Amino acid sequence: MMRRLIQVALVSTLILAIPSGLALAEEGNEVEQPSEEPPIATASAPARFSLADLEPGYYEETPLPTEGWMMYYNPGVMERVLDFRRKARHVTQCPECIGYVAMLRAGDLDRRIWIEREGRPLEGPFWVIDVAAPQHVGQLLERGWIVDVDYETAMRWGMGRPHWVRIWGAPPPDPYLLSQVLAVQQRSGAVPGWSHHWAAVTD
Repeated sequence: MMRRLIQVALVSTLILAIPSGLALAEEGNEVEQPSEEPPIATASAPARFSLADLEPGYYEETPLPTEGWMMYYNPGVMERVLDFRRKARHVTQCPECIGYVAMLRAGDLDRRIWIEREGRPLEGPFWVIDVAAPQHVGQLLERGWIVDVDYETAMRWGMGRPHWVRIWGAPPPDPYLLSQVLAVQQRSGAVPGWSHHWAAVTD
């Protein structure tokens, strides 16, 4: 049983859940219909990225804010991961958190983050309870992936496909000022910008 929980905790980040039964989202909009095409392009050539390309490294925190693709876990997976993390004492407690997420680096485990979707209010905090396995980092960098949310959050948001999002380490006190800071960081290369090579997902 413990081996199974460890496997879930290590590989579940790569799961992209497209629900078979679509329902109405809590925000009042219909759940997006999943595309008939695969939402993420699968590269036939060897991956361009590897664990060695991470800067900072795998055991450091991801610098925030950052942008990339958000996907989501299958139903019940986050809860099983959280049960394992609690038993292993990898996480503390977060009664104020409104959902669970997985991020790229082991250094992100037990963080609180806020997620900004285009045209939507900032939401959080979300509790980082899972991270990518080291052997999957290159594939996720290739895809421009930065976060998975729990299934319940995805359904509340009406997700049927990946979304491009911005992740914050704390709520921005002045969105306009911070947007200017982000623009400067992107020009300097501190925050990864859009790359058509990363993913084949469009709205």
